[in-house]
Amino acid sequence: MIWLLVLCALVTHTIKIFRFYFFLIDKKISFRKFVAIYAATSALNIIIPFKLGELFRLAAIGLFIKCFRTTLLAIFTERFFDSIIVLCILIAAFLKYQFQYPIMVFVLTLLVVGLYTAYKIAFPITSNLQLYIMLKKNSRYDKKVLQILDSIGRLHSIEVNILKTNGHLIFILTLAAWFFDILAMSIALLEINSIVGLYSISMFLYELTSFNRVNLFSLYVIVNLSVLAVIFLGANIILRKQKRGTINE
Repeated sequence: MIWLLVLCALVTHTIKIFRFYFFLIDKKISFRKFVAIYAATSALNIIIPFKLGELFRLAAIGLFIKCFRTTLLAIFTERFFDSIIVLCILIAAFLKYQFQYPIMVFVLTLLVVGLYTAYKIAFPITSNLQLYIMLKKNSRYDKKVLQILDSIGRLHSIEVNILKTNGHLIFILTLAAWFFDILAMSIALLEINSIVGLYSISMFLYELTSFNRVNLFSLYVIVNLSVLAVIFLGANIILRKQKRGTINE
């Protein structure tokens, strides 16, 4: 069963790597370097509660591709799709078992609704504000406000283009990643002779994303961190060999 757990973890992270790479595909970056950075920041995400490891991912990948705007959009889009899946699981558990952490359901609902609302209203609001500022009398702050609104408009345009081009594929990859991740959680629960079901998976998800670090040393976490370490080391070994080959030539 352990090897099946390792395989599920490997497939999950492989899918997530390709899912994020779709956001950066037009940047023409080194895929191996990206894999190493993604593996390192994913490990931090597992260790640090509330997915605060995303801040390190934003900094690391943003510096690597020299574009924090695209990295930020990629992270927000990933979190949006992931939150929908987690929210569905938690709502089902809350309705069936009176899941005892409704605050998490509330926070995730706010996140999903907030991101979707921002996506839908960003363009009309920024466009109307820009038009209003350009028509009224100029002030010393107008230029700065217009620059900010223009940046927001560009972010929205990039996001629309991403979702139109790869939106369906990103959602399918999200479903696939969560399928194997939940399978990995179920195997880990079986290994400790725990009952596998909607409630146990919900509790597992809560503990993995909160300050309750009971699962920090669980089999699931250890296997995932080990798989990410192997991916990180493998990517770095390939990079070193590639550099040596280039020097020898």
